[in-house]
Amino acid sequence: MAFPILKENLMDLAGGLFLFDGLHKQQIQEAITAEGCQAFFYQKGEIIFEPEDFQRKLGWIAQGSIRVYGGQVLLNIIGRGGVFGAAALFGQYAGYSSRILAASDCKILFFSEALIRRLVMDNGQIAVNYVSFLSDRIRFLNRKIATFTAD
Repeated sequence: MAFPILKENLMDLAGGLFLFDGLHKQQIQEAITAEGCQAFFYQKGEIIFEPEDFQRKLGWIAQGSIRVYGGQVLLNIIGRGGVFGAAALFGQYAGYSSRILAASDCKILFFSEALIRRLVMDNGQIAVNYVSFLSDRIRFLNRKIATFTAD
């Protein structure tokens, strides 16, 4: 079972989150202490997200690593500083296509859709950071598709 942890203890690590690139420490502090941001500790092997338990949240790995599965197939291992849930945060589809487990003991900050929406609307730099991140992911996935579909 996940245990809540103090977000304030993760302040120094949170500066590494792509959303906060170019922001002042005070702005980061306000974001991680806002309603809609939660921090949890997961033990190795614990389920973090699964398709049946959809939540519109962006997860940021402050410590440790996670495993992302599509069915029984390991799709990715994401370590410290990585994020998950970005593609499911906004949009009409309400569900995950993958299951996420703690690959090691880990600390994760979660940002609700409502908080991300407010941060994006209040701060143009956060909006640009989010769009840049998604653009990079699309390019990465396009390269993967091109590799698998090449003659």
